[in-house]
Amino acid sequence: MTPDKVSPFKRFMNDLTGKPNPSPEYRSEGFLYEEVGPKIFEGKGQDKMAKEIDEIMERGKLLKQLKSSGGCPLAFN
Repeated sequence: MTPDKVSPFKRFMNDLTGKPNPSPEYRSEGFLYEEVGPKIFEGKGQDKMAKEIDEIMERGKLLKQLKSSGGCPLAFN
């Protein structure tokens, strides 16, 4: 909801209950979780994060393969 589309009653109720009113300061247009944080870091680190997520997912797949193929190679059966 854009700041100019908030009804005066809703704005009053937000003020009364201590909730912030929509404004550019509070990202009223929405956001992605990856973008949350201080302004100085906005748009930075997303490539690195995506790479780390891929590495973690790959490790998970390898662990799953180990478990399904008999488990630990050092285990005695």
